Amino acid sequence: FNPYTYDDIKTIAKHRHYVSGANVWAVNDRSDSAGGGHAHCGALIYLGDQFPDSYRNTIIMGNIHGNRVNNDRFEAKGSGFVGHHGQDFILGNDKWFRPINERTGPDGAVYFIDWYDKHACHSTPGELWDRTNGRIYRIRYGDLKPREDPKTLSISKENDEKKGITRDTDPDRRLVQLQLQKNDYWCRQARIELQARGEGPWTPWIEKSLRGILANYADPTRRLRAMWTLHAIQKFTEDDAILLFDDLDPHVRGWGVQLACEKKSAGPGLLARMAKAAATDDSPIVRRFLASAAQRLPLADRWPIVEALIRHEVDADDVNLPRLYWYALEPLVPADPPRALTLALDPKRCPIESLRRFIVRRAAATAPTHVTLVKALAQTKDPAELRWMLEEAHTALKEQRGLATPAGWPAVYETLRGNAELRRDALEVAIDFGDASALPELRAVVTGKGARGDAAWRQRALDAIVRAKDPQAPALLKTLLDDPELRGPALRALAGFADDGTPDAILSTMKTTKRPFTPDERRDALTTLSARASWAKPLLASLGRDEVPRADFAATVLRRLRDLKDPEVDALVAKHFGVSRESPDDKRQRIAALKQALAPDVLSRADPGNGRAIFSTICMKCHTLFGTGRAIAPDLTGANRADLDYLLSNVVDPNAVIGKEYQVTNVWLKNGNVVSGIASKENESALTLIAENETVVVAKSDVESRKLSAVSLMPEGQLDPLSPEDVRDLFAYLQSPAQVPMKATAASAALLFDQKSLQCWTGDAALWSVEQGEIVGKTAKGIARNAFLLSDLELGDFKLTLDVKLVDDAGNSGVQFRTEPLPPGPGGPYDFEVKGCQADVGPGWWGKLYEENGRGILVDNDGTVGGQPFLKKGDWNAYEIVATGSRIRIALNGHVTADVDDPAAARRGRIALQLHSGGPTEVRFRNLALELSPPPLPPAPALKPAEKRAGAP
Repeated sequence: FNPYTYDDIKTIAKHRHYVSGANVWAVNDRSDSAGGGHAHCGALIYLGDQFPDSYRNTIIMGNIHGNRVNNDRFEAKGSGFVGHHGQDFILGNDKWFRPINERTGPDGAVYFIDWYDKHACHSTPGELWDRTNGRIYRIRYGDLKPREDPKTLSISKENDEKKGITRDTDPDRRLVQLQLQKNDYWCRQARIELQARGEGPWTPWIEKSLRGILANYADPTRRLRAMWTLHAIQKFTEDDAILLFDDLDPHVRGWGVQLACEKKSAGPGLLARMAKAAATDDSPIVRRFLASAAQRLPLADRWPIVEALIRHEVDADDVNLPRLYWYALEPLVPADPPRALTLALDPKRCPIESLRRFIVRRAAATAPTHVTLVKALAQTKDPAELRWMLEEAHTALKEQRGLATPAGWPAVYETLRGNAELRRDALEVAIDFGDASALPELRAVVTGKGARGDAAWRQRALDAIVRAKDPQAPALLKTLLDDPELRGPALRALAGFADDGTPDAILSTMKTTKRPFTPDERRDALTTLSARASWAKPLLASLGRDEVPRADFAATVLRRLRDLKDPEVDALVAKHFGVSRESPDDKRQRIAALKQALAPDVLSRADPGNGRAIFSTICMKCHTLFGTGRAIAPDLTGANRADLDYLLSNVVDPNAVIGKEYQVTNVWLKNGNVVSGIASKENESALTLIAENETVVVAKSDVESRKLSAVSLMPEGQLDPLSPEDVRDLFAYLQSPAQVPMKATAASAALLFDQKSLQCWTGDAALWSVEQGEIVGKTAKGIARNAFLLSDLELGDFKLTLDVKLVDDAGNSGVQFRTEPLPPGPGGPYDFEVKGCQADVGPGWWGKLYEENGRGILVDNDGTVGGQPFLKKGDWNAYEIVATGSRIRIALNGHVTADVDDPAAARRGRIALQLHSGGPTEVRFRNLALELSPPPLPPAPALKPAEKRAGAP
């Protein structure tokens, strides 16, 4: 694995057999429009002659869950192709049909293997494997055609001898002539035979004949076959490749380069011709071959080729070329930093911005190149250029520890800190480089003194202080324990400092704060306090005094306490939780008891929405299901979830079978802290561990010892704190064939919006995004139908506060609540409407209560004004929406604009944000805060005649 890859080549598929969102298996039983399920086996590019030419060069793939064979088609684009789903090749009328491999036969027909098994992974419960029913199919097109005469096409030694042909006296012309066959089966078989024969008296004639095909045939396919055969008999030379640079077909030119460079070197003539082609060849296909071949060449030889390739600005949007150029360029950066950074600073020599960024990031990734990087920063005067250079530098530097401040950096920093636009980025790089002069300003940002920034910047400043091991950090972190914006990061950061006052500070704040800890913050607190034996003892003592609820001690916390290997801590854990010595027999008995408790009639009464809420608190920090979660542990979507035995064995005994990539690494630090997680990255100075609540970068110089644990990240005992009803609901959700809304609970309500992504929301990514902690709905040209961003949370009584900005006060939007989605329209899974109440947004509509796809306007004050007198036009406006029972109240910027008792309105539902049909619109939402079960509202005022609801009597 190369940690400096930075970006991979993306799929060329423009369709999906496996969808994301609420029902990932929605396409399994659908027709050619979607192409079946998501598990594919085998891939055959059809090059036979039995089917019509429309099938040639298309890909045929077995689709297991779709019970079919797909046929996808390639469209040439840039240096590669775009893949489109075509009409399915075979549709099985048998649910046990499992095509797993395909081949073209000597007659041009398609042969494939049918596994034929009624067990289809997650879609069928129980162990039903049956591998005795495999079948082989031969698929032909139209009428049966006569097969080729084996006497004329045979290429076996036995038939040669029967015809009196000896290899010593008669070159086998047929092996060369078979390269001209339309059915590629014979071409490949002939190449295999020629390769096996090796050098002989017939070789010069074969070589001459193949070069004759290469020089005289107009069909590029036959020229390619001649090249491949020459290569197979080890007669393709660099001179051949040089001559082929004049070929009219780009694939022939490119393949000449690839074959000539397979020995991972090239002579001066070929190198010069490759450099010329890199600069002048107008085909992106040839440039793809050149970039790939350059990766095989010695570093000194590849410079002229790479420098010529990256001048092609037209390649910036190609799906392959910028990445291939980078893979060839990356090792050149540490080999010759000045030359590489000169390219980064010159848009004319390197007009592809991603490559310029990657060069800077790679220069920041290792200490020997830091001085050259600082010189490049000093030479750059354009603030916009400096900003992205600092951003890329920080991206690489933040994963390193213990760096020495490079020569020249203090002078550069002094210049940069005077620029208000660059100060933040310069501060972070200063800390990365160990420049302590930046600490006072960072402390001021964190505490809110001086030029206080936003919450995201305060957290970035706090992270920088922690990375710098600021001696004043522990005292600063304790002051943040009563700060809701930074409490979570502060709790996690305290674990890295050996401060004796930490346990008392955390435990006392948990008892006395006026701002209660959220469930995640309580978990962060206990995770930190279980990091050291000296801290674990007061934590367990607090448990003994009933000051910390027993339920807060999740299975992960208990395992961390036991991993401390402290006799006194072990005794306290045993006192409060018992001795953990569960045998395999105990686990089997536990699984059997749970299986009985989760009988089908019990699961039929479950609440999967509550199960999803439980999943979000104990599973989603590591696992992904239906596209939602954190991809530390395996994605559960395609797992065998329909099988209850499978689920129970993995939950009750997660350590029975552990993939190497999911084993926990325990790291003991010199300061007494113990850090545990999955080791994801390692460089010269630091080790990165991913835990359930954070990602920790540990300086290697701080490590006393480390050991790969025999357990997985998932601890045992996850079900122990749950009630039988919660266990039932969790397993009902885990077995759900499709996504369900999430019940809003005290724990899951925090998932409404994470300020970084649209996780737990459903909507069209072309219309909805997140920018700087804000949800943005934007349409530049307008849309024909209303579009919605739908929250996964389902709630009853609540208070929702948020800020809304309708840019230029143009267009129309709204905040839906207690709403439900209607079935999708013909435009796909995001083409859906909703039904329910809405706090309206738009000129003439602000502050009004409306029922979407229902009764229309419910409350509009005097019928025309609504909340208009209280509006900050084009600016941020604060909405407060309260719903308790049948009472609904809306306030805009502190002024009540609707207050009604409406028994006809829904009592439960989801939140959604709207982009209204019509012209261009940009609407932004921020500071979303949800309170469940607020106090009942006072009685609603009597409605005035002008406030009557539409449709009311």
